[in-house]
Amino acid sequence: PKDYFVGFNRAVGPNAQNDEADNEVTIVQVEGGEGHHYAQSYLKAHLLTGESYTIDNFANTGQPLTIKATYINLSTSPGTASIQILYGSDLHECESSDECSDDGIYCNGVEMCDTSASFPGACVSSGDPCQLGSKCSETTQSCTACDEVTLELTTDNYAGETSWDIKNNFGTIIDSGNNYGIGTHTETISNLQEGAYTFTIYDAFGDGICCSYGEGSYKVMSCG
Repeated sequence: PKDYFVGFNRAVGPNAQNDEADNEVTIVQVEGGEGHHYAQSYLKAHLLTGESYTIDNFANTGQPLTIKATYINLSTSPGTASIQILYGSDLHECESSDECSDDGIYCNGVEMCDTSASFPGACVSSGDPCQLGSKCSETTQSCTACDEVTLELTTDNYAGETSWDIKNNFGTIIDSGNNYGIGTHTETISNLQEGAYTFTIYDAFGDGICCSYGEGSYKVMSCG
């Protein structure tokens, strides 16, 4: 028998050195073991918000089963992910958006009919309804002013040389990071007050993080 396990691959702490699928919903297939013993496993898919994976002829029933990542929230601690599982006739084909029912999740937008790949199409979510520079709150079902930044840092082969800090307009360090292992790391700095901030990244040896000894990079994002 084939078992499927759905997880959320949050890329923090000991899980920060993933090779792939950082902060994505993962779908792993296991053959044998009945969920209790060692068995061969395969990563079948990793999903961002709005993406889905369909298992044809699920459990030899002749019916498809679709797993959809409806919402991924990295601003909470721990980060969370919501999924929707559709089986057989629940998999909603459509010809127009009028046929798509709301899934009750505010932060993945409205449901619409996507006919770009086939016709009839499939009901999908339109995505984060908030504009760049604001963040979505599922609790209040509204878009609020952004009070956080997210750093995505990929080190070179000498990760221990890399560090960073964020300073406010008075020059005071409000957050920093160092002692990284080789790989990709995600940090979220929350509860920032309105104002100007300076992000600085350092390399102790002075040769940067790309590209003689590994292809390091970084990206700082303010609510998308």
